[in-house]
Amino acid sequence: MDAPTSDPKTKALEFFKDWTNYLLVTTVAALGWVATSQSLDFSSNRARFICIVSFAASIVFGIFTLALIPIIQEERGANQSNYDVAATHSLFGHRRCRLVAVCYPQHAFFLLGIVTFAVATAWSPTKGAARTLDYILIAAAVAVAISIWVIWGRSGKPWQAADAASITNAGPSPPPASESVKKADVI
Repeated sequence: MDAPTSDPKTKALEFFKDWTNYLLVTTVAALGWVATSQSLDFSSNRARFICIVSFAASIVFGIFTLALIPIIQEERGANQSNYDVAATHSLFGHRRCRLVAVCYPQHAFFLLGIVTFAVATAWSPTKGAARTLDYILIAAAVAVAISIWVIWGRSGKPWQAADAASITNAGPSPPPASESVKKADVI
């Protein structure tokens, strides 16, 4: 059994890890079911394809999220949020990545897969309407991709290259001298 943790940020990160694990297992099961079940009646093959690709993308980002969690724990400063840590990893060269850059796509693609599944299996339209449904689902997939791009843009270059100092110094960097002086003046 794990030792109890008194740090609230560490405990929050543990809860987040558990949630990510549950979502990842659920997504793998959903992908397996959608991809292999012949009894599911999708409105079109395109809808099934969008559903499968959405679940697969969610799984990939879920794995990235789980890989990032220990790095965030190691690099988080004392007064730093789990979501503010730009963790250094070496997946595509030495890069820095924030948690939201991988967890948001995981959730967005999972929801797209669920909505696609619900709409494409509940509605069995005529041939012309099926094509319209396909276009709506494709537009939804594009909207998810655009929203991920916007979130990545707002999180301050989530996959930015790491500088040499952040690679050698794995821990959080100390505040600049001007900040420590200001804190000392307040105390």
